[in-house]
Amino acid sequence: MPDLDVHGLDVRRLRDDFLEARGLQERATDAGLRRTSSILGGVESALPEPGDDGIQAALADLWSAWDDVANQPEDAAARARLVRRARTLAGAVSATAATLAALRSDALDQLTRGVDQVNEDAAQVAELNRAVRHATAAGRSTGDLTDRRDLLVGRLARSAGVTVRTGADGVAEVFLGGGSLVQGARAGTLAVGRAAAAEAVTWKDAGHPATVVGGELGATLAALNATLPGWAGGLDRVAAALEEPVNHLHRQGLDQDGNPGQPFFQHDAAGTAATLRVNPAIAADPRLVAARDPAKGPVDGSVAARLAELGGGAGGPEVAYRAFVVGVGVAVDAASRRADLQGSVTRQLDAAREAEPGGDLDQEMTAMLAYRHGYEAAARLLTRVDSALARLVQSTGPAGR
Repeated sequence: MPDLDVHGLDVRRLRDDFLEARGLQERATDAGLRRTSSILGGVESALPEPGDDGIQAALADLWSAWDDVANQPEDAAARARLVRRARTLAGAVSATAATLAALRSDALDQLTRGVDQVNEDAAQVAELNRAVRHATAAGRSTGDLTDRRDLLVGRLARSAGVTVRTGADGVAEVFLGGGSLVQGARAGTLAVGRAAAAEAVTWKDAGHPATVVGGELGATLAALNATLPGWAGGLDRVAAALEEPVNHLHRQGLDQDGNPGQPFFQHDAAGTAATLRVNPAIAADPRLVAARDPAKGPVDGSVAARLAELGGGAGGPEVAYRAFVVGVGVAVDAASRRADLQGSVTRQLDAAREAEPGGDLDQEMTAMLAYRHGYEAAARLLTRVDSALARLVQSTGPAGR
């Protein structure tokens, strides 16, 4: 920015353009990583493991109930307990799926609020550009205006990963991906839409997608289109790893009336985990639990015994669920570490930016103390001179005046 003469004072904003541009980039990365870490933390919170109320405990209870039925296939209480525990497990799986769906809904709300904030900030930057242009033409100081604009640009960087180019007239152009978000005194407008069956941020006037890969909006888009659907799909695979082998074995058995076993678990087309439930017919009548091997007697529980062994089987539902939980934990830890590391980088860069125009803080403090002591010494000197003059006047009387 050119120097401005204001009432005889030469005013200059001291900035390192490279550090400023790097600062915007690092703050965008920092904000994006923190948003990602927060969203993954929500996924981890949806899995209360280890604990007595989680899916792991419900799985263990299910295998134990199948074992009880295998030992007492004619016991109505054992069959009712099996159905109750199976319903508890299905409820825990569907509740976890519902929590993941709620996280996605929250992320979509965050995206909408973030886009609204970007539009508001961009409009303010455009207005400040107009004020800077007028002040420059009139030869007035623009320091306060550009400082306010820099704060808004910094917030835009954290929100959407924008880049900035400042012209010779002091007007800042703000770019989002390959598009111009702020050009002079005009600001573009963003909207939330869909592109290629995915959530997207679009240019409201043109309707085509805006390139948003950085900042909080970029992280939120990645979560909506990849991270959260990925973990929801992982939970669906866990539910399938439970439903398919249980149903396969259950069909091989006979119920208490000698009828072939029905599917024990069911789900709707909306999703395996989200709609997993015990077959309503079996839930209403535990006599339909197919515990008996067709080749054996009426009090046999061989099929129930094989179902009880699914819990310790290689590649079974427990193995799938443990791998799912470990995967979430690893992702959360990695995201947290990246966010912490980026936070350190951002703080160091901010310190370098502050030191560039302001100098060393210790040196500034030393100079301030020196000025203070000099002022105090001058004040004491003036006080003594005044006192000496007063005594001189008093000693000589009116003649000394």
